[in-house]
Amino acid sequence: MEMRLTAGNYVYEQNSAKNVKLSAHDIAYIEEHKCENFSPIPLTDKSLLKLLGIKCIYTYDDHYYIHELSGFTLDRSFQHESMDYTLEHVHQLQNLYYALKGEELTLNKTT
Repeated sequence: MEMRLTAGNYVYEQNSAKNVKLSAHDIAYIEEHKCENFSPIPLTDKSLLKLLGIKCIYTYDDHYYIHELSGFTLDRSFQHESMDYTLEHVHQLQNLYYALKGEELTLNKTT
């Protein structure tokens, strides 16, 4: 799947070895200059907790209940009931959350 980025998405910048939040200007630059020093951040239990501060709690039906995000759940394979594919990267979760909730999902302030 293509890396479809929007302003506010977090990606890993290889030059600085850090996760960075992209602006609209950053995305335009990346697309114009075909920058390859940015990569998606894999979506894992660890990245949910460390980057987004989201604790995953297993419910009786093997869904993650994301308690900080009322009404938003993912199953164990990071799939939301509204879609037919599995999320693989943090920016995909950010984009889906924004599309469904109309709010930005931001990086945990402690990272």
